[in-house]
Amino acid sequence: MDAPQYSCTIVSDRASLEEHLTSWQSCWEYSAFASVFNHPAFCLAWYESIGVACGVVPVLASLFQNNHLAGVFPLCRFPQSEYLTVFGGEDFADYHEVLIDQRIVGQIDLGKVFEAVGREIDYPIVLARVRKPQANQIEASVPAAVVTDAMTHSYGVSIRNLQNPDLALLRHGGRTFLADTYRCRKNLQADVGYTFEWYDSPAMIVEELIEFVRGQTKLRYLRTGAPDLTLTPGYERFLSELVVRGHRYGVCFAVALKTFAGEVFSAQLGFAADKQIFWYLPAYDPLYRRYSPGRLLIFETILASAARGYAYFDFTWGDDDYKTKWCGTGRPLYRVLYDKRSAADSLSRCPCPVD
Repeated sequence: MDAPQYSCTIVSDRASLEEHLTSWQSCWEYSAFASVFNHPAFCLAWYESIGVACGVVPVLASLFQNNHLAGVFPLCRFPQSEYLTVFGGEDFADYHEVLIDQRIVGQIDLGKVFEAVGREIDYPIVLARVRKPQANQIEASVPAAVVTDAMTHSYGVSIRNLQNPDLALLRHGGRTFLADTYRCRKNLQADVGYTFEWYDSPAMIVEELIEFVRGQTKLRYLRTGAPDLTLTPGYERFLSELVVRGHRYGVCFAVALKTFAGEVFSAQLGFAADKQIFWYLPAYDPLYRRYSPGRLLIFETILASAARGYAYFDFTWGDDDYKTKWCGTGRPLYRVLYDKRSAADSLSRCPCPVD
């Protein structure tokens, strides 16, 4: 039998991106490497807001095996950058992976896939945070790729058929963490009272909630001294686009804790896709810090997610201390650098992230 032939087509304009949404979505639904960060809803929300405002060039690669769609590689190039990366870059996309249709995954050669992309583009590709399954495949089959430890981890916990949340808390956080959680919950109810609300449509995710997340996120950056991503051109539109496009595909949701008077004091904009919850943009009012509003929001969301049939709660990347309380040990992420010219030479040319 003849060896499979691989080819690639590139789309680099806004109109053509929209034309490829159906095939992109289909590939995502059947990919073993799907996450919300390579879903068209997230990618197009980011591109139409921050990407356009920053002059980013989309480079959507459709991959074919014997003329049949086998994968989608959502890439882009930032202005003045010598490298390609995923939609969202390092600041907004938590996982950086190529979509491969698992219906034919046994026949897919990732080395040939990258070669096909390399024939169409001249830029190196930097994937800053790749999860271990795909990183292993790339390392084993793509000679021109250099895979290194990203020096960070992803965190998540199974909530499939969760009957008693205490068991999950005890397994990772211990009795003290569990006792503190219930103490904060009891004190908050006694002092001000609160309700937990789940929103899954643009009509419900009102501008007030989006503004709360944006405003409190900005204050957190000021408190911690971290780079203020809310100053990124197009950021405000990005949040609105996430809600609208996410609802169109059924992958966006929000949750909030409110006082009985209706005041939001903890909220999160995130994603619910493929039986998974992706914890993305949480925020809380520091005036309520003594009640651990972030922890309580996670607690209530885990309970509600399990009741709605979700199987996994993904805290995504970052070695924040609170994640180990819920998840225990994190899973390593890997950095992938692909340069068709020379892997060794490309290491000396690309010592830092693309954006």
